[in-house]
Amino acid sequence: MPERQRLQLLGQHLATVPGLRMEFSLQLRGARLRRRAAPLFWLGEPGGDNRAAFGRLPPLLQALHCPAALQQYQREHSPRALYQGLAVDLSSDAAPVSLFLHCRDRHGEQRLGYRWDGQQLQHSEYRTGTLHSARRRDWLQQQVHPDYQPLLVRLLQAPCLIRRGGYWLQYQHGQLQEIYLTYPWHPLLHSLAPALDACLPPTAPALWQDYQHAPIRHLGFSSQCQPAPALALYVSARHAGHWPQTLAALEQGVIASATASRAALARQVGD
Repeated sequence: MPERQRLQLLGQHLATVPGLRMEFSLQLRGARLRRRAAPLFWLGEPGGDNRAAFGRLPPLLQALHCPAALQQYQREHSPRALYQGLAVDLSSDAAPVSLFLHCRDRHGEQRLGYRWDGQQLQHSEYRTGTLHSARRRDWLQQQVHPDYQPLLVRLLQAPCLIRRGGYWLQYQHGQLQEIYLTYPWHPLLHSLAPALDACLPPTAPALWQDYQHAPIRHLGFSSQCQPAPALALYVSARHAGHWPQTLAALEQGVIASATASRAALARQVGD
């Protein structure tokens, strides 16, 4: 199923979900920067009754030919879920689908991830924390892949990130896979450029210039165990306007929505 038809299918199920958030990402691996063709859609509003929103996912998972086990996980966790996310690769009808379940129970909050690649269902767990502790920041620097350790060290020196930001850790089978820094105030990419430029080849990819004014929500780093390390940049915002018909239109809408709300977010976190 081509990109446009796949987005149309998503729109049939998600376009009218209140508070829907969209996210896209870029990946830098070596000297190659690429757009990922797998946007993420987050359902759920803080403190609200999200049962109707979460009810949009079962028929969509069926339409995407997801296995019964993945659909069962979504049903089982929905009663205690705060948010649910669905990432869909737009490249083909058989492309991967990932389901994320951010839940809360008497033990606290947790995020679970399930990725269906057409043959296997992979399970991930995510843990979160703050950056207030110097010991915790040092530990994160030791876990990141050596290719990105200097960058992480430099980013973790920023007072605003220490004070207001945070991190997520992705585990598979108990092994750390990815480290994500969280920027609640969505700084523009070019404001992070002095640190990020060190990761770029001598001649920065043209694509890099196209996103200099994109408000960044997360930065993702490969851990030491990854044989082909990468850096990922995530842009996220509340859906507004018409449903996108292409990935390029989706990216433009997310950047516009994030830019429109960035000033208020910056004031809230003291940027």
